[in-house]
Amino acid sequence: MRTSNQIFSSEALSHMLGGAELTRQVVRVYLEELPGLLRNLSAAAAARNTQEIGRLTHSLKGSLAMLAAHETADLAAAISDECLGSETIPEGSLSDLLGNLSRLEAELQDFLA
Repeated sequence: MRTSNQIFSSEALSHMLGGAELTRQVVRVYLEELPGLLRNLSAAAAARNTQEIGRLTHSLKGSLAMLAAHETADLAAAISDECLGSETIPEGSLSDLLGNLSRLEAELQDFLA
């Protein structure tokens, strides 16, 4: 069962995918991809590349929604919308997103344990 401070809902994802084994496979793939996404997002932020941040957060939005991590997906969408067509980096929101992604990574690893 998902608690109020959890990012990921294994029950929602399992229901959406139709079973525990497929859910575990999806989570494993996401965990393999997440470090690269975090590196790329951090590099884009360090380079102050708003277009790349916008592109990466747009991609994250979809994968997070697929994982039933809807609040974090909404945050990624807001950052994407703010960055695309802008030169301003939403520092606080980006920091929140990176924090949520780190928590999500831990939750996904716990789910597979």
